Order: sequence, then C-alpha cells, then structure tokens
Amino acid sequence: MTIPASTSDTTSGSGENHADIDGLFALLVSTSQMITIRYPKRHGAFERVVHLAEETGEVAEQINIWAGTGIKRQKHGEFDPRNLAVELSDVMRVAVGIALEFGIVDLVGDQIRARHARALEDTSDQ
Repeated sequence: MTIPASTSDTTSGSGENHADIDGLFALLVSTSQMITIRYPKRHGAFERVVHLAEETGEVAEQINIWAGTGIKRQKHGEFDPRNLAVELSDVMRVAVGIALEFGIVDLVGDQIRARHARALEDTSDQ
C-alpha cells in the first residue's frame, strides 16, 4: 500500500489543478454560513468541536479501510477515494465553521497564505 505522493506545485498526484484555493476556501466559508443559518441551534463552539471530532473519526475510518487493517474492508467493502473526499471536505467545512464562530476566518486565510509562502521558500531551497 502506498500513499499518493504530493507535489511541490499546484497539482495533486492525480494531476488536478489546485490554483483556485481561495475560491475553494470561499465556498467552504459560504457553505458553513448557510448551514449555520439553516441549523442555528447546532452550531455553538462546543457543538462544532464535537462535530469536528466525529468527522475526523470518519476520516480515520476511511484510512483504515484503505489500509485494509482490521475488519473494516470486510464490513465496508473496498476503499473508495470518493468517500475519503467526502469526509475530508466535512472536516474542512466544520473547521471553517469554528473559525466563523470565533470571527477569525480572515486570520485563518492569512495563516494559510503564510504557511504556503513558507512551503514555497522551503521547497525553493532544495
């Protein structure tokens, strides 16, 4: 079993272009805002953290299926990367919801850009 290699440019190992990260982040923010409006009682800070833990567990379950450990594959079938994508998008959406709850979405965006700049610097040294 091999984990797909990451690349140092804006594409994934599958050749997908990830140049529109700001657009994806904006979609996550918009989606989280709409869900908060639709379900206002389920979106306090504590509820969001519990939801993040639940979604993270679902990511772990998908990785377990991929790894073929335990009885997960027998119980859930073969690994489907689309299921992992669903769970990862849920984790990201809930994390953005936490940022919305605390009013720090812009700060999170700043941190993403700063980490990206550092990664570019680190890879340019190689």
